[in-house]
Amino acid sequence: MVLTGTPADEKWLTEIKATFKDHKNVLSLQSLLTATELFTVLKNAKAVVVPSTGVAHMAASLGTPVLGIYPHVRVQKPLRWAARGPKVHIFEAPTQNADGSVCDGAHCEEFHCMAKIKVEDLLQALSSL
Repeated sequence: MVLTGTPADEKWLTEIKATFKDHKNVLSLQSLLTATELFTVLKNAKAVVVPSTGVAHMAASLGTPVLGIYPHVRVQKPLRWAARGPKVHIFEAPTQNADGSVCDGAHCEEFHCMAKIKVEDLLQALSSL
């Protein structure tokens, strides 16, 4: 597994990097890649698991399977912003809250809805590639 990102991604990557710091099969390349190097990593990846970012589009354009994860924030909705292609799989946070109310994305500044995407579903999609 290769972790990529920019300095702006640090708040999301800190916990992930700490969890996998001693794992020999996880490499953090955050803020270390040129654009050409990033494209090389994406082209050679078995799959790319990514939120609503340009990296999803880059990977899809290279023919790499993309597992895109999306919150209910209007400016990141997959209907408009998801990468396209035969190898793109979309995972969107469920709209139903635990109390039965519907999440409309209006209060998702912290993206808590993303925790509702089941890791098992992502792993199943990865294993089917």
